[in-house]
Amino acid sequence: MLLDVDAALYWGQKPLLEELRFSLSAGEFLVVLGPNGVGKSSLLQWLAGQKKTALKVKGKAQLKGKDLAQYSLSEMAKFRAVMSQSLHLPFPLKVQEFMSLGHAQQKAALSDERALDLLAQLGLKGYEDRLWQQLSGGERQRLQLARLLWQLEEAIEQKEALLLLDEPLAALDIAHQQQLMQLVAQLCKEQQLGALAILHDINIAAQYADRLLLLAPGQQWALGPPEEVLTQEALKAMYQVETFIEKHPIHHCPQVIFSGWLKGQTI
Repeated sequence: MLLDVDAALYWGQKPLLEELRFSLSAGEFLVVLGPNGVGKSSLLQWLAGQKKTALKVKGKAQLKGKDLAQYSLSEMAKFRAVMSQSLHLPFPLKVQEFMSLGHAQQKAALSDERALDLLAQLGLKGYEDRLWQQLSGGERQRLQLARLLWQLEEAIEQKEALLLLDEPLAALDIAHQQQLMQLVAQLCKEQQLGALAILHDINIAAQYADRLLLLAPGQQWALGPPEEVLTQEALKAMYQVETFIEKHPIHHCPQVIFSGWLKGQTI
């Protein structure tokens, strides 16, 4: 078990998420869904060892069988990587230099060929000498993922790598959204990477996730495979909307169609 959570989160004295219970195994892709402000990013920051002072936790999370609070950030960096919504670099940095930031986390040197392979996988072949500041938002996101995979390469080989993704699709077009999600799902399946992602796109989550963690205001609503937990009742509780749920004609996963607001609800 890579991750095991049994906790309640509070923002100061105010309950944020109560009775939060879930786990993540090697080889599993877990996606967290919920409305804005429900506590998704706070949850991810805590699991990354980067929680804000105002966030209080009752209970615990265990990473690889050890309490989260017992890890230093440098220890966690050996097997845990975090992909943020956006990353600001105030100084010029070439793509190859950015990749080396991941290389520094490894005990043993990694081959340049592997770094180039990762860049090519993410559509960045030939970008080695470009500056970070010259890249589009989507290119920066893909580069960030390539660097994190390089950081985790040793842990991936040992089948104990944990990748946390905070709204990774925000700056990507539809083609690169699919490419990134397909790559993460493939890494989980083929190399036993454990991945937890926060998304807003319910249909992409249903297409790629092994399980969904559904958060409604103040509580964990459901946890399980997309076809079991994506219900009209759940989506009403989470988003205050009416929906139709059909089976995708190709992928055979749930497909959610928005049909209207609940009575009295507006944008």
